[in-house]
Amino acid sequence: MTDYRAVMDLVLKGWSVRQITAAMGCSHSTVQKVRKVLQAEQITTTAQIAGLNDEAVAVLFHDGRSTGQGVFVPIDFDSVVKARTGRHKTTLQVLWASTPQRQRCRGSGTTATSGFASLWRSMLMPPG
Repeated sequence: MTDYRAVMDLVLKGWSVRQITAAMGCSHSTVQKVRKVLQAEQITTTAQIAGLNDEAVAVLFHDGRSTGQGVFVPIDFDSVVKARTGRHKTTLQVLWASTPQRQRCRGSGTTATSGFASLWRSMLMPPG
């Protein structure tokens, strides 16, 4: 995080943007932002900077990001699943379980098809 007090101090001392960015490790846009705030607030001395408390500095250089607010509310996963699946959307596991055994391996009848069907069945259906 940028030390805005130090950047303000260096701006008031007359350092160039390149010198400040190299010394402080901040971007040139940060230095320009500090210059605009100093001009808008008519801050011209280091004593005025020293007179600012941390809260005042935070208000001057608010970055626009919001902070967490309120109390954590746990997620109701059942309602999320219900909303995501809808009334007419059936999961593959339910479709597989409701399909008769003779229709599951339709096709060429090769071992690859029946092997895939047994693999699919083992992944979706619990043993038993």
